[in-house]
Amino acid sequence: HYEGYDRKAQIRLFEEMLQLAVDYDLPASFHVRETFDDFFPVVANFPKIRGVVHSFSDNKKNLKRILNEIDFYVGVNGMATYSTLPTPPIERILLETDAPFLTPKPFRGIINEPAYIRKIAEWLSQKIGQEYQVIEVETTKNARKLFGI
Repeated sequence: HYEGYDRKAQIRLFEEMLQLAVDYDLPASFHVRETFDDFFPVVANFPKIRGVVHSFSDNKKNLKRILNEIDFYVGVNGMATYSTLPTPPIERILLETDAPFLTPKPFRGIINEPAYIRKIAEWLSQKIGQEYQVIEVETTKNARKLFGI
């Protein structure tokens, strides 16, 4: 994302990390910021990788690519409660806080904490028109599947 780094070295290290995740059957958490053009081709070389695009903050086009080209979950956090980000389908959502950052409404301006995950779930419930309990059950099921718990 930031200038001044060796892009080729970053991609090589990224590939090494993905290979470790595959070798040890571990999920990966991807924080992709303005680098989806590099991200998708690299990840495509690792069809057995599983993971989550953490703190998704991009557009509908890249959300569709995540949903259609790679079988990853999408992290929805407090930022969703005050932005116009596209919302993934419930079966692909992982709720997350990104604490101490990205505090959801109505707690903006104070340090985020895990207890606020409920506010994100409540917001999501309203956004997609599902009962809170459905959000709770489905997103928990998603997390358990991804992390093997």
